[in-house]
Amino acid sequence: MKKPEILAPAGTYEALTAAVSGGADGVYIGAKKFNARQRGENFDNDEIKKSLALCHIHGVKLYVALNIALKETEIKDALELAAFLYNEGIDGLIVQDLGLFRLLQDNLPALSIHSSTQMFVHEQSGVSLLCEEGFDRVVLARELTLEEIGGIKKDANCEIKIFCHGAMCISYSGQCYMSSMIGQRSGNRGRCAQPCRKEYALYDEKNIPIKKGRIISPKDLNTLDALEDIMTLGVDSLKIEGRLKNPDYVFTVVDAYRKRIDSLNENRISQETLSVNEVFNRKFTFGYLYKESPDEKELITSDNEGLEHVQAARIISKEGYLYKIKADLDMSVGDGIFIKSKNGSFGEVLSDLYDMRKNKSQRLSSGETGYIGLRKKAEALDLVYKTWDKAKKQALADMMEKAGERKQPVEIKGEFREGEKPRLSISFRDICIRVEGEEIVQTAKNAPLSRERIEEQLSKIKDTFFYPSSIQTVIDENIFMPVKSINELRRSAMDILMEKVLDSYKRPTVKIDFPCALKRHEKEEPISRQTLSIRVAHMNGLKAASLSSVDEIIYGWDKKIDIKEYEKAIDTAKNAGKEIVLAFPRILRKNQADIIRRDLNKIIDLAPDGILVSSYEGIGLFKESGLPIEADDTFNIFNSFALDQLKKWNVKNAYLSPELNLGELSGFTPPKGMDISLVVHGNKELMILQYDLVGDGKERSLVLEDSMGFRFPAVIDDFGRTHVFNSKRLFLADEISELGMMKKLRIDGILENPDEIHDLADAYSQAMNGKYSHGEYYGKYRSDLTKGHFKRGVL
Repeated sequence: MKKPEILAPAGTYEALTAAVSGGADGVYIGAKKFNARQRGENFDNDEIKKSLALCHIHGVKLYVALNIALKETEIKDALELAAFLYNEGIDGLIVQDLGLFRLLQDNLPALSIHSSTQMFVHEQSGVSLLCEEGFDRVVLARELTLEEIGGIKKDANCEIKIFCHGAMCISYSGQCYMSSMIGQRSGNRGRCAQPCRKEYALYDEKNIPIKKGRIISPKDLNTLDALEDIMTLGVDSLKIEGRLKNPDYVFTVVDAYRKRIDSLNENRISQETLSVNEVFNRKFTFGYLYKESPDEKELITSDNEGLEHVQAARIISKEGYLYKIKADLDMSVGDGIFIKSKNGSFGEVLSDLYDMRKNKSQRLSSGETGYIGLRKKAEALDLVYKTWDKAKKQALADMMEKAGERKQPVEIKGEFREGEKPRLSISFRDICIRVEGEEIVQTAKNAPLSRERIEEQLSKIKDTFFYPSSIQTVIDENIFMPVKSINELRRSAMDILMEKVLDSYKRPTVKIDFPCALKRHEKEEPISRQTLSIRVAHMNGLKAASLSSVDEIIYGWDKKIDIKEYEKAIDTAKNAGKEIVLAFPRILRKNQADIIRRDLNKIIDLAPDGILVSSYEGIGLFKESGLPIEADDTFNIFNSFALDQLKKWNVKNAYLSPELNLGELSGFTPPKGMDISLVVHGNKELMILQYDLVGDGKERSLVLEDSMGFRFPAVIDDFGRTHVFNSKRLFLADEISELGMMKKLRIDGILENPDEIHDLADAYSQAMNGKYSHGEYYGKYRSDLTKGHFKRGVL
């Protein structure tokens, strides 16, 4: 059974120390810029050097997350940071941005690059695409099952990483724009405001309430009890989420996984002294490991906040200022508790605890009856939950203190000969250093220097990362040397050893020719004729589009692939004189990817005018087909350098990110022979959930309403996935004159009424001819229209 790397998070040096002490094999951190946890403290250059020393001395790998989508103006600084990290000996970079990836491949080819979860890789075709291009490790989407992970790992030609513990996004990562569209805080830029954690009301298509609460807020992932199944798959790395977590959390989780993995590898029962569940008193989920579409109770945080913790007691009655309770767990003064009460829920630290006789007590054992004092009013039958356990927290602190003393063994040998300079050698792993002192060893005039005193001085290395596993000395009798000189010799030797160890991880220094590396293509002439395109998902929309003034129809969405339906769509569009591009599901799990592999020749024979792909799986499946490939805006293209990589994959046209403003869009310089395009209209899809919000697997339309009254359309597709759309339609018809650099201007008509497609197309067609005026469509939907990020952009 293969032991996977335990990959721990660290947002501070203290958390990094906790990760190393807990037994992590690797730690990932963020620099001060360009990482997906901008709210964290993160690490400056000096702290990164210090972290490298700590990790590498202990044989732990250190990775840096440089994993946000990068604007054109940020590329140079990001590449400079990558060069610094490379020269310092970082073990790998975690990257999302295709432009940065391309520049790293061209300028730092020896650097190990790992894909970010924002790339939402979920099938073998996507894994193979990235591995063949130069990614050394690919992280899989959290939504995959054990069976799917095992199949991918079996055929992968690079390392595979999966998530094992921590907070989960409800949407496929990299495909959530909710925070961005609500308040400019883009998850793709490391600034997610976590709107999924808020309360929502869900309505059906007739506006009948279905449920209300934190219905898109998932529980934390915990795979400790699934590790045996995971380890049989042979994955290379298990990632713990939590760069915003404190050192206690990091140590506890790493320690638990270290002990469980080691025990499984050695075929023995785990002897963990602390359980993650006990320390944090939370309920967890296995996520999607055992079920592609988990039930709500398995995945989603309960609307009852207390129920996400462990029930500790039930209030029996109120007696004066005290509450009589029956303890379901051991309870101690100092525990964190949460009371779910009819008078309003509240939490506090337990400070007043009494035994059955109402005598002050520090502890109440499980099953005992006693009394507690509370600062707010509660009622009989109210439930008391434990949010954290003081006793276990103290045990954790003791463990951390002991583990923090972790040192690496060195062998010390000294030679002190009369009339010669002293010599000292220190061996660590395969490194051996030798130093010679400055002063000659003298004959003792009075008290000679003993072997014990010399070895005592040589052992004083507590302020280093090492401890002496053995000390051997060869000394003449009746010698003398100042103790100060022995100490200087020892310190000099330890400094040289540290330098040698760190140098062993460094590479030959690389200097990047930035003007050459960042040279862009010359801007081509403005587009002579733009294409007005519309995307529809069903035949009624396609028929309406065929009778409209659009030039091109994109047909298809996240539904089961039907070659005969595509053939019918092509015939309908061609008979109307329209070009047609076939769109395939964004999420191409194995069953749908296998259909494309099986029917690829049939798709080629249909001779569509192009293929719109929305994931790396789509590129992997179609890049050798000979059909014109177009990349959707789901690739989060923020800079021109990313286009170079897409072109390398035979992409002919790319839709730019919906999170860019006009100024940023205008700065793009695509490579020769490649076009850029933009979605100018429609309800932007904000989330795609593997989870069925209703739970019955039926296709349907829904509405998700937030506390401000904004209503977000939602659709459950025929895979049982939930798609959440923006409450407002993007509308850029009156901005078309600014978009002369775009080859295609696209209307996303997935949610549009087919009866209105004709008028909508006319509005954009007139705008493209310089004759735009507010028409019936604008008047009808004016209050529901938005310019998205066209004027503002994201942080």
